[in-house]
Amino acid sequence: QAEEDSASLRAQLNTLQQQVMSNSYSGYAVGTSSEQTLAMEKEIQDLQAQLKQESLLRQQEQQKLAEESLLRQQDQQRLAEEQSRTTSLAVEKREMEEKIAALTKKSSEEASEFAARKAFSMQDREKLENQLHDMALMVERLEGSRQKLLMEVFDFAFLLFSLK
Repeated sequence: QAEEDSASLRAQLNTLQQQVMSNSYSGYAVGTSSEQTLAMEKEIQDLQAQLKQESLLRQQEQQKLAEESLLRQQDQQRLAEEQSRTTSLAVEKREMEEKIAALTKKSSEEASEFAARKAFSMQDREKLENQLHDMALMVERLEGSRQKLLMEVFDFAFLLFSLK
């Protein structure tokens, strides 16, 4: 719309300038009065000011569109980075869950073996209890890490949802 208005104003301005140059405005002959000349000059100045204003508005609109485009590109880049991060967190979560399952199985097997044996020496018993304690601590740490990963995945999912 601004381009059409600008083109229209340019055409009017050119027409008026040609009429002034040939000393005929609205069908009047060479003997135009100074009032008419002043009126034509004022109209030319008004049209030039209007043309300048339209041009400025168009430049501002183009700048705004460029800024919006840049913001969209940045948002898309952030979204791609977050999606990549979510994927890597999901892989890490799966690996941790597998480790937890393996440790739980190993812990259960060792507990079963411990229960199956009736006579352990005091030294063997302490050693197994220490190992079991260490494994329990490791399982707790892994579970904490798993919970943290789950929270990060949920936070990221919420972020993705809010970006849409």
